Amino acid sequence: MILAEMTSPEIDALPRDIVVLMPVASCEQHSLHLPVFTDSMIGGEVARRVHEKVPDDVLVLPVQWLGYSQHHARYPGTVTAISETHLLLMMDIVASMVGHGFKKILIQNSHGGNGSNVSVLLQRLMERFQNEEAEFYSRWAWASGEKLNEIRELGGGGSGHAGETETSMIMAIRPDLVRTNRLDADGERDGMRVSGVASYHRFDQRTAQDGPEAGEMPGAMKVELEPGDIVFYNANLWHRGFNPEGEQRWTMHCAFWKRDYMVMGHEWGQRAALESAGHLERMPEKTAQYIRRYLDKSPEKNPPSLLEPKRRSSLPQFLRVIRQP
Repeated sequence: MILAEMTSPEIDALPRDIVVLMPVASCEQHSLHLPVFTDSMIGGEVARRVHEKVPDDVLVLPVQWLGYSQHHARYPGTVTAISETHLLLMMDIVASMVGHGFKKILIQNSHGGNGSNVSVLLQRLMERFQNEEAEFYSRWAWASGEKLNEIRELGGGGSGHAGETETSMIMAIRPDLVRTNRLDADGERDGMRVSGVASYHRFDQRTAQDGPEAGEMPGAMKVELEPGDIVFYNANLWHRGFNPEGEQRWTMHCAFWKRDYMVMGHEWGQRAALESAGHLERMPEKTAQYIRRYLDKSPEKNPPSLLEPKRRSSLPQFLRVIRQP
């Protein structure tokens, strides 16, 4: 039975020992190649196939797509609840069904970030409905890791976020939504896991690549510096710097140029040139998109540009790193 397709009297006529299947999922970034609704699409498809096999023994609720995805919150397209809201939302949905007399509730989870809240939910339900003849269960939306390892080309390494497993599932459900031209291997940064110690990090802190905007700067050259290292680069190049580990560190930033050469007082001074007629249109689309995002995030008021076309540097593009022994 599909609850969303039934009338209220039809639902009221159902036996109260029918299993109520409640899919919980998320709406969050799934790398460069999968849609943000990946977890919800997978959860919905699994529930649909369960109903297909035992249509008279299960009442399938609509997918609860709002999940706990705070660790993905920096990525555009992610829609997330805080932990308390997510827990209360699931509690209210289950309480509604228990209030109608249904006694068997199965929470089907297809998003890893929901795991902790689902565990707490089961505890809260037991506390709240101690005097009810209701049973509450939860399980992961797909097969065990051992079963998947038998068919995955990457073995145990393909089960990560937006990895082989999820990509294969969306290829089976909606192949038109998989950007096969954007497939790119990634991994977890070294040192992110300590044996025997639990931790929780934002996703952009965990991945080997640099977060929501990394990799989108066309032709970017990544240079990792240790304390004491020096890097020389042409300041006319697009550049940025940050510490991926989030630790504060003193950095000396110097510049030198030809005598009597006019330079801009601030990097925002390039805005007028970037927004000039036809400038972005002549760039590759990917480059133009990156610069438009840069301009959108910059303040509206900028100092006037001191970079005149006739006085721009003719220095060759170069980058050199000096490592301390």
